[in-house]
Amino acid sequence: MTDSLYDPELTPLLQMSGEHIGQYPTAEERLAWTMFLLDEVKQFLSAAEYADYLAGIKREIDARQATGG
Repeated sequence: MTDSLYDPELTPLLQMSGEHIGQYPTAEERLAWTMFLLDEVKQFLSAAEYADYLAGIKREIDARQATGG
């Protein structure tokens, strides 16, 4: 993964979404909105692409958890 992703249209939208999601008081609400975003992406991918996408997300989450970050 890269830490330098930037798109002039997408970056501000995702930053704003992250800010809003982060302000929900419970982990369950934050998770629900995160899953909503995944569902929005899913409709534009084939089943195989979506499976690869989820596997990549899981891999990145596992790596972050392993390093405490």
